[in-house]
Amino acid sequence: MLKPFSRESEIRKKEKLQEKNQRKRRKIIRASFEPLLPGLIRMVYWGMIVLPFCSVAVELIACLEHKNDGTWELFWKNSGYSYFFCWLFLGVVTAALCVIQIVRTEKFGYSEKVYRFADEIPYAELFLYQKANNPEGEEDDDLALYEREPEIPTKNRYRNMLIWTAIFGAAAGIYYGLSLFLM
Repeated sequence: MLKPFSRESEIRKKEKLQEKNQRKRRKIIRASFEPLLPGLIRMVYWGMIVLPFCSVAVELIACLEHKNDGTWELFWKNSGYSYFFCWLFLGVVTAALCVIQIVRTEKFGYSEKVYRFADEIPYAELFLYQKANNPEGEEDDDLALYEREPEIPTKNRYRNMLIWTAIFGAAAGIYYGLSLFLM
């Protein structure tokens, strides 16, 4: 059954389409200013934190499915291996990327910026930001991107990531050692 023509529904559809186009344009503008390496480092860092625990959970589920087979020894062995090697792969990559960023910061004066659009900035913090882009021919000030220095300096952020990577590496090594000892 066909719906009768409604002016309001057409207006809503048009507004939704305009909002969608606005979001796309904002993503493109923000992507042209934000560097890729910090995002990659954050992805690998969080993967280093989450994936080893997921691998232990998978081993635990596999062990619980075969509970009469005496697979607890296999659980300790396999979970120790998977936890340690999962951390080893992602942790070494995270540490190397953090060292690269620290060297870039100290030797070459690299610093990251925080980018936000005008409506994303709280009014009390507006004085901290300065305009990053100048959209040519745009009457719409919503596409103006603002930047500021991050609250935590770039060098300190990557040092903290490096320290936490080492802490998780020590935990992975201890867990791996215990899993070998308990076999």
